[in-house]
Amino acid sequence: MAWAADEIVWQAVFLRWNPGRTALHLAQNHTPEVYLTAASHPLTTISEPAWFGAGGLRLPFIVYTIHNTLKPVYVFYCLWDMTAPAPKAGARCR
Repeated sequence: MAWAADEIVWQAVFLRWNPGRTALHLAQNHTPEVYLTAASHPLTTISEPAWFGAGGLRLPFIVYTIHNTLKPVYVFYCLWDMTAPAPKAGARCR
């Protein structure tokens, strides 16, 4: 899905694997670090995990920055285990 607002282009990608033997392996190997560096986009900034959320839903994201493009590109990445209990208020990212 992609959209534009205030001269900023946004794109969202959602990947989901059904539970099973290979789910963890697939999820851990489909990361921005793997795909963006393979496409010749070095990641120049990688943040510590931080919680982002709205409407009661909070998810841990890592923010990557790519600078070898006309404008900086920011990638917000979250690996979420839907079978894990929801984080409590004040929970820290790992």
